[in-house]
Amino acid sequence: SISMPMAGTSLLDIEVHAFYGSGLRSVVIPASVTSIGYSAFHDSVSLTLLEFGSGSGLKRMHHSAFRNLAITEVEIPASVIYMQWDIFNSCDSLTSIVLTTHDRDIFTLILLTLYYDNFRYDPSSAAKISIDSTATSASILDGIQPPKLH
Repeated sequence: SISMPMAGTSLLDIEVHAFYGSGLRSVVIPASVTSIGYSAFHDSVSLTLLEFGSGSGLKRMHHSAFRNLAITEVEIPASVIYMQWDIFNSCDSLTSIVLTTHDRDIFTLILLTLYYDNFRYDPSSAAKISIDSTATSASILDGIQPPKLH
């Protein structure tokens, strides 16, 4: 078990490979974190709970940041404006993704990134993930279509 950040400090970035392959079972990313680096939690296969602190200021999630975890659900903070590929790739237990952004362009970027990451290798897995956008205004969804999978 770890506590982030240490008393009296603010954690801004979780660096590349910071917890790669760790035995962590749950993580709450502090609201002060603005960036999660490449493969920061990659292969932390015991990690079943991933939460972001209330009022999260997270802006960027880099390549494979949460690849191959045992999480079943995740809520992507509204503050996220950038996601690279393979963020949640190989998270085979992931069945629920909640997007809370009200920005149409960011919503589209995140949605397409998630579709690309999780379904390009196994298009049939798209049926097992529910993307809940109820926190997003209905108009933001107008005209957004998932990519065609071949």
